[in-house]
Parts: sequence; structure tokens; C-alpha cells
Amino acid sequence: MKYINKLAVCAFSLACVACIDEYDVTIDTPEKPTDVATQEYLNYFDVLKSYIVREAGSPFILATTMAPGDFEAKKLAYSTMINNFEGIDVNGAYTPADMIDSGGDYDFSDVKTLGQAAADDGVTVYGGALCSNQGQPATYLNGLIADEVIPFVSETGQTILIDFEDDEIGKYYASVQYLDQPDLLGDKVEYDPTESGSRGKVLHISEAEGYTAEYHLPVFDVKLPDGKTLGDMKDFIFDSYYISDGWNAAFRLYILPEGWTDRNQYRSEFSDGLSSMESSERWTQISYSIENESWHTALKDLTEFQIAIGVCQGSNIDFYIDNIGFTWQTVADGATTIDFEDDAIGTEYPMTNGSQAVVVADPAGKSGNVLQIGTANDMAVYSYPEFHVTLDDGMTLGDYSSISVDMYFIDGNGIYGVGVTLSINGTSFTGSQPATYGCSSNAWGRGVVNIPLLSDGSTADGSFSLSSDLAALNEFDFTIGSGSGAWYGYIDNISFNWERKGDTVIEKTDEEKEEILTEQLDKWITGMVEAGGENITMWDVVSEPLDNTVDANTFNWGEYLGEKAYARKAVSMARAASEQPLTLFVGNTFYQGINVSGNADNLINLVKEWEDKTEDPDNETVIDGYNIRLNAWYSEKESTQAGYEQEITELFTKLAATGRPVRVSELSVMVADETGNFVSADDALTAQRERAASYVTFIMQEYRRLISPENQYGISISSMTQVEGGSVLCPWTSGYGRTEIYEGIVNGLSDESE
Repeated sequence: MKYINKLAVCAFSLACVACIDEYDVTIDTPEKPTDVATQEYLNYFDVLKSYIVREAGSPFILATTMAPGDFEAKKLAYSTMINNFEGIDVNGAYTPADMIDSGGDYDFSDVKTLGQAAADDGVTVYGGALCSNQGQPATYLNGLIADEVIPFVSETGQTILIDFEDDEIGKYYASVQYLDQPDLLGDKVEYDPTESGSRGKVLHISEAEGYTAEYHLPVFDVKLPDGKTLGDMKDFIFDSYYISDGWNAAFRLYILPEGWTDRNQYRSEFSDGLSSMESSERWTQISYSIENESWHTALKDLTEFQIAIGVCQGSNIDFYIDNIGFTWQTVADGATTIDFEDDAIGTEYPMTNGSQAVVVADPAGKSGNVLQIGTANDMAVYSYPEFHVTLDDGMTLGDYSSISVDMYFIDGNGIYGVGVTLSINGTSFTGSQPATYGCSSNAWGRGVVNIPLLSDGSTADGSFSLSSDLAALNEFDFTIGSGSGAWYGYIDNISFNWERKGDTVIEKTDEEKEEILTEQLDKWITGMVEAGGENITMWDVVSEPLDNTVDANTFNWGEYLGEKAYARKAVSMARAASEQPLTLFVGNTFYQGINVSGNADNLINLVKEWEDKTEDPDNETVIDGYNIRLNAWYSEKESTQAGYEQEITELFTKLAATGRPVRVSELSVMVADETGNFVSADDALTAQRERAASYVTFIMQEYRRLISPENQYGISISSMTQVEGGSVLCPWTSGYGRTEIYEGIVNGLSDESE
């Protein structure tokens, strides 16, 4: 450093007034430094900006980072700045995350106020970041491109289907066990036995006179309300009044579809509510959830069927039931169905392995057209009809919950075998035998063959686990049938079923996301540039492109607007918003010792890619220069420090070779001891501060030596005053006493030849 003899200066200072900072405000006297001689020596220097040496035409500006509020307050920080610097750098003061309101709007009035105030004082303002992945209102932006959720509004209710009020007293309901034995009378309708008798007619289940069956399971015909199916039903309910002791049987519920042959096919057993019945002689409502019963899915489309409810115990039975019904909740559901109704009689479908599949009229005379498989003389031998299926618009196979088919087996041909077999684009699945599903000979098994589809990666017995490729299909080739060496019968209503109990989710397309976010980016950039107007014309059009930090305020514009296109859009938006020429930099923070040279290459290459006219020949993307936020470290270890100095030389050499303007902003310096640990500013020794100051001089002079004068757009220091407990050395103490860094800046600004 260009030290003057400190003792001589001290003596001289008694005889004359030093050229110290001329503050425009009344301030307290700064604390007296320990090294009085050093302080008096530093006070000898003139204000910093008086040492700036510029060549003709150089745009060099000496600036400092400063909060807009401190500048506008015009107190001590303002006075220090106005006497020593020509500009302020507000990078980081204005970010979308800090300036957005709850409605997604920005208030740019502070930007406009600062620009006008600075212009009035002749101070240049560097406006900060126009586009960055950091400092963004990420929650708000992600919300704009989030999937649209249409809430599913379900209806709930309760339907009492059987209350016995229209029955005659004494009417018997036969047990499901003995429907074919009319001599066994069953349980009968009586009046409510309670004292009030308010229930009217009820069904008495007991060992009453004339009842000889040991199973008390009366059967009822059920027709659900219009628009409701068994799939909408949630809970089976009935009221019961219990009298006898010693009852230890559970309740049984049977669902009996048309043509049932096995009463146990769709049976549930439960003891829910039994304890409350036994606890007091009063009417109690029993409720049993049926949603998770396997038959609930298999029979979900039924609107008419039979039920049986009761107990399987022959003695000690004496109770009443009333008000049999369901609670229900509607769901959004539907199906893509092949039902052959649009086919002419005689239409043939191809088979995979011979025999024939021909559209005929339903032999039962109920279902219109059906598909006959094989003939008595030419039965299908592991051969299945082929179909090309196109699902509903906007849906894929993964949206569907099951595949069902109605089957009819002539004289039982094909009812056993290896099982119901299907394939989707050649991927096969084999389920249970048709008989196991509930199909019978010479009768339609409607709604009984149901094969669940799983698209979430899970597996379950009897379910078809779809691969991700299959789940993504909207159309495909499909086969289905009975895996048998002798299949002869009919199939109908091949259905791909979907059900949605939750909300409908509509995902935005990539194009929609790009349009929304382009508008948001333009909203911010245009607002900032227009607020700066003619008073703020230098910006970081893209800031921190090399920063991979991910936090609550990170939003990756390139992910949605294109890794190169987002920068091009930002440049175009900024220039379009301004009525005067702008100087647009790409800015990035560089840390001493952390790949400085490599990051310089990365930044330079990014700019080349953004400006590449071969990829975007109509775009006038021009990045004017580079803004390097430099965190310098002075190392007490000689070899390390030599490497640091080499990094600085390489950095400016590479930037100079681009021929573009270069700024150094937020320039800071810290001292690292020989072990690599940073020394706090409060604990740094005088010699350490002096060596750090010499390093600041070296950085500034390398900048001036290597960057051509016309491209020297200035240097901005990170902070005027040191922070208690911090490690960054600054030109002033917290009490605004000058430090050795002050002289380091003076020497960095002065002509090298002096």
C-alpha cells in the first residue's frame, strides 16, 4: 500500500485540518479507535470518489450497495454515500417475493420514488434483478399453474325400502334357505310389541307357531330409488327390538341378484349393534357398512335385486325388525361399454384361435343384441373375440377401476376351464372360473364377472395390475372370454368402468403453463422498468443463473418457459417496456476459491447460447455485459493466496475477451487464517486488515488493467460499514470510522503509475 509515515501525519494533523468526509447531517463523534495513529492517518485521505481516474469515454462508476430506505431517509448513511460514491446498487432490495400482495399485484411506487430521488442528487442507480429463479413468490406462481380441481359434490341420504306398513298382519316372509319349500311359513308381520306401539307393523323373527325352519333369513324384493344403484349405497340399516336371551348368532346379509344360484356368493356377516340390542328392551337402529365388501363393486350397477337379513340359529330367537334400507352417497361414475346394440344381426367379430363370434338376439329376450361364441358343433377352444376399444375423451385406462362382462353358458359349456381370460395389446390376464364369479348354466350372469384394474403399482389376487404403458392408453386392442377347451354361449355388456368419489383434477398443459408464466414474468419486468423510467436504466436482466439454491422462494422459469427461451423473453420484455436504451447485464455471485474460472466459462457460454441466432433467428436478444458479485477472500496461507490472485486475473481476462461491459458489484473481502477459518472483523489484527486492503487494491487494479476502459462500468462495494460479529471487512466501522479497507479502495482507484 502507499503508506505515508503515520507519525509524521499525526504531527502534521495538529497543524492543519484533514480532508475528511463532509457530512451533511449532525452526527455523534465516532468511537475512538484503539490505533489512534491509524485513524488519524486514514482521516488524511480525501473522499473516495475524488480518487477516481477515468480515461476519456470510460463509463466507470464507483458505487455501494445501499437500502433504498437509507438513501431516501437522508441521514448518516446517505451523507457518507453522497460524499464518497457516485451510485448505489439496490440488488436484492426489490424482489417479487417481497413486493407481491395477496392478489398477485406488485407495488412499484418505491422504485419510482428512489429513481427520482437519485436523479435529483445526480446519483446513478443499478436497479437489481429483472429475472431470477431466486426471490420469487413461488407459492403464488405454482398456484397459478396448479391442476384445476373441480370439487366433487356428492349427495347423501337414507332410503327405507321395507317398513311392512302395506303388508297384512300375519303375512309370512320365507327364509332364503327354504324358498322352494312353501310349507315352511317363515317369519310373520305383527304389530309393534312395545307399549306405545308407535312403529305400526313390524316383522317378528322367532320360533313362533308354524315356523319350523331353523334359519331365520326372510327374503325381500328391493327396488332402489330412481337414479340410484347398489354402488351408491353405503350402509345397510334396519331397526331391531330384541327380547330373548341366549342369542349368540351374528347377523347375515345376503344380496341376491337375478338368477342367483348360490345364496352364499354375496353374503356378509356382522355383529355390529348386537350389544346395544341386548343392553335394553328398546328399538335400536343397526348399521353395517357395505362399501368395502367385494360384492359391492361386483354388483354396483344393480337397481333391482333381493336381500335376505336375519340369523342362522334355531333356538332362543325372538326379535323384531323394521325399516330396512340403506344410507347412500352418490358418486361420479360411468363406463365405456361394448353392448352390440349398434351392430346388425349377423355381424361377425374375429376370434384369436378359430370358431366364430356372431351378433344375435338375446335368447332370453331381454337385452337386445348379444355376441354368440361358438356353436354346438364348433365350440371355441381357448379362443376369444377381438375388439378395438377407444375410451372416453380425456381418459386413459389408468382412470378406470374395473372390467366387467355379462356371460351366458349354454348347457354349462365353458363355465369352468382355466378362468375368465382377457388381454390388452397382447398383455394377458386370467381370473377365476366363470362359475366362481357366480355364472350358472343356461342363465345370464349379469354384473357378476368383474375384474378390478390396479394402476398404482399395487397387486391383489384377482386384479389386473396395469403397467404404466397400459395405464396411459386411450385406445387399444382387447380380447375377453372363457379360457376353456369347449366354450359355447353368449357375452354382452363388456364394460370398462370408472368411478370417481373425489374431486375432478384437470391438469394444465405445458402450453397453458407457459402462457400463464410468460404473462407473470412480463408483469414484473415491465412494472420494474417502467417504474425506473429514465432514471434507472441499468439492470440485471437475468440474475444468478448458475445458482442451484432451492428454497421457499425458488421458482425455475426455465422449466416452464424453456432453458434458453426464458432469458430471451426477459430481454425482449425489458427492452419493449423502456422508452430509452437500457444496459442489461447478466449477474452472478462468485465466491473466491469456488471454481471462479470455471463459473466464468459457464456464464459466458450461457450468454452465447441465449444470443444464438441459429436457434432463434428472429429474436433480437442482446446481453450487454456481465455483473460479477465478487466475494473475495484474503488467505494468510501464502500458496492459497497466490491461487486466489490467479483466479482474479483469470476471471477478468476471460470477461475482457468477450468485449462486453463488466461490472464488479457487492465487492467484499474477508480474511481466512492459515487453517482456512474466517477471522471476524472485530478480531482482525491491524496487519491482517492491511493485507486484506492490499488485496482489494489488487482486485480493483486488475479490473482496470484487464478490462478495456470503454467496458469498465464500475465497481460497487458490498457494504459501507462493518457488522458486529461479521467477517466482512468494510471501509468504515459501524460508527463510521475509516478502516484500512478505505485506503485499499483509494489505491485501487488511483492511477497505477502514481
